[in-house]
Amino acid sequence: MKKSGLLLSVLLLLSSCDIYPFHSNNGLSSSDSGGSISGDEQISTSEEKGIKIIDFYAVNDLHGRILEDKSDNVPGISKLASYLQEEKKKNEDGYVFINSGDYWQDTYDSGTNKGELLTKCLDVMECEALVLGNHEFDWGTEVITHNKQFVNYTSFLGGNIYEYPNTDKLSSLIEQYKVIERDGLKIGIIGMIGEDQITSITSSNWENLTFKNPTSLIKSLSDKLRNDEGCDIVVLSIHADEEDTDPYEITKVSAKSGKRYVDAVFCAHSHQLEIKAYNGVPFIQGGEHGKQVSHVQLTYENGNVRSTYCKNGGYGKISSYQENEEINQIINSYFDEKYINNKNVVLGEIESSGGYLSKSVIGRIQAKATYERLIDLGYEDIDIVINNGGRSSVDSGSMTKEKIFNMTPFTNYTYVVSNISGKDIIAECVDYSNPYYWSDPNLELNENEYYTVACIDYMMLHKNTYRQYNYFSSYKESNVEYILKEYPNEVIENYLLENKTISINQFMSPNYTCISN
Repeated sequence: MKKSGLLLSVLLLLSSCDIYPFHSNNGLSSSDSGGSISGDEQISTSEEKGIKIIDFYAVNDLHGRILEDKSDNVPGISKLASYLQEEKKKNEDGYVFINSGDYWQDTYDSGTNKGELLTKCLDVMECEALVLGNHEFDWGTEVITHNKQFVNYTSFLGGNIYEYPNTDKLSSLIEQYKVIERDGLKIGIIGMIGEDQITSITSSNWENLTFKNPTSLIKSLSDKLRNDEGCDIVVLSIHADEEDTDPYEITKVSAKSGKRYVDAVFCAHSHQLEIKAYNGVPFIQGGEHGKQVSHVQLTYENGNVRSTYCKNGGYGKISSYQENEEINQIINSYFDEKYINNKNVVLGEIESSGGYLSKSVIGRIQAKATYERLIDLGYEDIDIVINNGGRSSVDSGSMTKEKIFNMTPFTNYTYVVSNISGKDIIAECVDYSNPYYWSDPNLELNENEYYTVACIDYMMLHKNTYRQYNYFSSYKESNVEYILKEYPNEVIENYLLENKTISINQFMSPNYTCISN
């Protein structure tokens, strides 16, 4: 089991205190016991002489939340920057800010410029590193390369991202680590992404890459940083939750350095609030969308990390800060009057007695809209359209370009493919409950027969870590009849423009429900 009795786990509740100091001597003991939790307060630089305090701050899974959304306690990037600037004033010489990935993708405001705007904010926020998450790859590696030109201060990290098939060569997209200096201490920041997250990316976007198991790389990079680079502190920022970091292994004491491999771990990806300890080393994740900022304080004395203070802070507080003028200048350079008017254009109405559209209903609307679009293009032999549903539920009623984008933000093309097995279709539509539109509900689906399927590329081309098609194992490139190079939001936009007003009751017929085992 990944969680043993030795794990110190703290469930962070918004209604309770969120400060958990850990006391450990991370360089002196190889004990596997977890760090203790006490009620001590955060140490300030003036309280003890001869010690050095480094305050690490991290944000994970911002997912394109540029603007404030008070209804969801999202502060927006401008107020987030102001909050961090105020935190820096508490320890100017020991402040470090890290971004743990999934920073760009998920909203109209970020998607329309493919992360450019948010990338330009990194230098202003004095972010040491952006660790690539799986969604940084949604627009392809070309966008990652393009966005790198907008930063001078911030490094793009992903220490286990290698080329394929030349798997001995590190990808040129990233660096493995960054060394910085604070208050006379050298600090190594290692960046990684979860190995299995490569399967969360459309396979055509990683055909020239591989994600290696990070554990051995973390250990070897730690030894290099401590022994060759002379680092006093080593931290890990990884786009994965704590369970997927091999936590006990990466917090052991290295035989080569005599220190623990890492002194703190900043996690991401699962959008959870986590504060846990393994071998006295804190693991922390700060939820999502910039609602909270993770804070780890390391106290360095006599060559060792003596104590650790952890906090997920700022919830409901960050929005009280004034907006950052420099960040606002960047935002305003993209969001002019024409842009604002365009995103608020109403394209049609979707009626629902419940007042909202669920992810499943959004998927059905997308499937029907895609089917109609393909019929218009002359592809009348399609048996079924399949997708994986909406990204998020939204209010029903007037549908603007922004709302449609936010409910289906991903840049997927639709593949029309013949000779797909009924077995594969049943697995996707029944076993995994993906939304679909079956063109003839009177036609019984047989798992031993073959059909023409229209499906988004993420699903149709999905591969496992062995690079085998595993969602549609019957897929063959030679059977591709057509690729609809229109994104889901564009297809739904056109469907609404043609139909003006639709009701979710239209998407409850047997065409959307008739398939069973």
